[in-house]
Order: sequence, then C-alpha cells, then structure tokens
Amino acid sequence: MTYKATIVELPDVNLAVNRADRFPEGIEAAWKDLESKLTTLKGRRFYGLTVCEGDGLAYFAGVETSDHEEIGKLGLPTMMIKSGRYARVKLNDWRNHKDDIGKIFDQLMQDHDMDPDGACIEFYRSLSELHICSSRWRRRIEGRTIAKRESLHSILSFERRASMYGT
Repeated sequence: MTYKATIVELPDVNLAVNRADRFPEGIEAAWKDLESKLTTLKGRRFYGLTVCEGDGLAYFAGVETSDHEEIGKLGLPTMMIKSGRYARVKLNDWRNHKDDIGKIFDQLMQDHDMDPDGACIEFYRSLSELHICSSRWRRRIEGRTIAKRESLHSILSFERRASMYGT
C-alpha cells in the first residue's frame, strides 16, 4: 500500500527521551519505562525518534517537556527535533497497523531527499492517529540542495545573475 506524503513545517521540539536497549525489539520496553516516569499521560505529546548510529539504528521514546525543572525530575537525557520541512504521512488506527510504520519510513526515504543526519520521527497525535515524518526534507534543483530558509526564487535569481556575469 502506498501513502500520500505532504510537506509540513515543524518547530523545534525539546524532548526527554528513553533509549531502547535494542532496535526494534526494545521499543515497547522503552515506552513502558518512559511512561512509568510520568505522573500522567493526559495532555502529553509523545514522539518516537529513530536515528542512525554507526552501522545500526537507535530508537528513542520521547515526551515533549514543559520546562527544565521537569527534565530534572524525570532524570532522562534530552534531544531536540530540529525545526524545518519534513515529509509527513498520517497513519490512522496505527495500533492495528504497526507493521506499516517501517514500510512508510522506507517509502518516505525512497521518495524524498532526506537529511542523513536527521531523525525519522513518529508523532503520536492521539491514541488512533500517528504522524510519520522523514528526517528534514530538502529539495534538489540541478544538484543543489535548498536549505530551509533559502527560497527557490533566490537560487534561480543567483543562477541567472551568475550566468549573466560569467561568475
């Protein structure tokens, strides 16, 4: 099954994270341990992050933090989801479609130019809706990568000026 991705702009998000001991076998245990440290799950925003580490992958269960005091109380390391453009797919009824999550990440990586230093993100919007986001998305034009704040217009204008003046 193919899923339609949209490009979205995400803000910086600070997370307290719990690393899974193994990927993917340790993911469920990482979530249980993280949730056990919270006084309530209600109203919290939860994220899963998958990052490349050496020759393998590492997974982090994360919760958005409200302040530095909470981070200290939780006693967990922190990570930041960097702001930028991400390719996103919404997965409804995700609890019954967990096997699709890896397939969607594979599709996103195949269809979009990804930031190799970024993380693949799961945003658990609700108990039924999961947003799966690629690492920061970049668009390529004739071999050149457009950064987040760099507009297509500015690149084309620069290229026109350069060709006019032979630079």
